[in-house]
Amino acid sequence: MQLIECIHRLLYKLSLRELIDAETLIEIQHSESWFNGKDGLHLFRQQWLPYGRVKAVMLVVHGLFEHSGRYLRFADYFVPRGFAVCAYDHRGHGRSHGLPGYVNRFQDFIDDLDIFHRQLKQQYPDLPVFLFAHSIGGTISLAYASEHSTDFSGLLLSAAVARPGSSVTRASIIIARMLSALVPRLGVAPIDDSTLSRDNTVVAAYNSDPLVYHGKIRARLGAELINIMERVLPEKIKQVTLPVIIMHGSEDRLSNIQGSSLVYNTVGSTDKILKIYNGFYHEILNEPERALVLHDIDVWLTAHLPVVAQP
Repeated sequence: MQLIECIHRLLYKLSLRELIDAETLIEIQHSESWFNGKDGLHLFRQQWLPYGRVKAVMLVVHGLFEHSGRYLRFADYFVPRGFAVCAYDHRGHGRSHGLPGYVNRFQDFIDDLDIFHRQLKQQYPDLPVFLFAHSIGGTISLAYASEHSTDFSGLLLSAAVARPGSSVTRASIIIARMLSALVPRLGVAPIDDSTLSRDNTVVAAYNSDPLVYHGKIRARLGAELINIMERVLPEKIKQVTLPVIIMHGSEDRLSNIQGSSLVYNTVGSTDKILKIYNGFYHEILNEPERALVLHDIDVWLTAHLPVVAQP
């Protein structure tokens, strides 16, 4: 068993080496496990921990069709800085169970986040928790944080999906809702992978990743996403009162940048900042200038760590 563990650790380091830009590798504790969603569906979770003192927890809520394993680089940056980086795969995503790219109700995503968050609170009862969310993870997290603002020390949003794109017309919304009722599992809209990042190696890795769902957005998921953006988020955002940093790439063609402006102008928090990265595509953490984004996040986190958690 010790030999197997050594091989696993070596392979893990090698996988990091492929992702890290000439940074020094450090010892990181990595573990994987499973938990049950509200309806009993098996969901995959993993965490990266420092061997030294943990000063705070970073709960990562990933984006549409991707998975938690794509945040290795993010973990490698923040774990040495004393953060426990904890993530899970949404239902129908990555290694979690469920029909790929499908959700029956958007509330299912929110309920799963609630269960995972409660587990982290039991695991780290005395540590501050920051909620980092990307893309549709931002949609989920905004809805969740509206009722749990006091549970987090801060909310970090990357390209949050909070407003339909300009191409989404009233007619297309009506059609989406009809298809959702009639053929909910039908794939209706593809995603242009080339708009994820200006780094071609990132796009190539995404396209060859077997844990990424490469199909079309299913009718039910599309309709549910539109419903929550139109009918739920406008009021929910007002109830978010915790510190928030809202980040978006100016050239994002997958998530409407106006959604981030909407969040900034509507959020109930008085401690808020909107950062637009000029020229960046959808995945700001995977752009050639990713170091700038990581640095900005690091500075913001340091400023919002409770005094008792400061190193």
